[in-house]
Amino acid sequence: MMKKTIIATVIGSVFMLAACSDNTELTQAKEKLATLEQQSAQQVEKLTAELNQVKAELATHASQVPALHVKVSTVFEKEEEIKHTVKDEYDIETTTVHYRMQVPETGIDWLDTLLVKVYSNTDGKLSDKVLTKEALTQQAQQEFSTIVDDIKKEPISGYEHISNAEFEGQRENIVTFSHSYYSYAGGAHGVGGINYINIDTNKKAIITLNDLIAPAQQDKLKDILWGKYKGDQAEEDLFVNRKDFDFIKNNNFYFSPAGLHFVYPVYTLGPYVEGEVELTVSWYEINALLNKDYQRESIEMDSVEGS
Repeated sequence: MMKKTIIATVIGSVFMLAACSDNTELTQAKEKLATLEQQSAQQVEKLTAELNQVKAELATHASQVPALHVKVSTVFEKEEEIKHTVKDEYDIETTTVHYRMQVPETGIDWLDTLLVKVYSNTDGKLSDKVLTKEALTQQAQQEFSTIVDDIKKEPISGYEHISNAEFEGQRENIVTFSHSYYSYAGGAHGVGGINYINIDTNKKAIITLNDLIAPAQQDKLKDILWGKYKGDQAEEDLFVNRKDFDFIKNNNFYFSPAGLHFVYPVYTLGPYVEGEVELTVSWYEINALLNKDYQRESIEMDSVEGS
């Protein structure tokens, strides 16, 4: 009888210990679950806050530079025919003067102000004088009047000054415009060209070559461009030699799915009959040289688009 009592007591103790052990593990599990739930809630709260911040930044940026709807405005255009006094058969009887100037308009104040400063010069450089479209119109009128007065004193066969604007496109924070120009003041032919204006809407500034590629990397780009220009030709057959080949002064470039296009004016890399020379460097070749702000992440997709 005593033996049975002891056995029963032992078995009861075992069950009690097992129950206590189960309760302890359950309590620990509940505490761990509560800790994980708290950490998860904190993590969700943090991610939600970060997401809301990103949304707010995107909304702010979108309000500053939405998808552009650009129209081209002709700020000045005038044509005048000047009749001259003829003294012999070789004298010029009439001179036609044609002057046109255009600028793009986006409806975004800071961008329009910047564009007017660019389009006031045919060389693509920023003007430090002209700040408004109205001022640009006045400048063009004054230039036209001066040209007409000069031609009345010294006749020439013709005069033409054409400055055209074009919106090339927008990719994220980069918007590109072109400024084509043509000038003729008598002689065998006129001179024309095209400048590309790339604007970083995040920085509200024009992207220069130094913004695009750090000076320390530009020699590598120069080697690539020289290879594009030289091709399979012998150096003595080229318009310029390796020593004189200088791309660093060239801020005239534009972006495309195929890569970066560097555009050189007439007479820079070829004779007049060849016009402007354009050298294209693919994203595969140039992406690693670019400053991080302007590198492409999906090079393969861009190359497919440009093929």
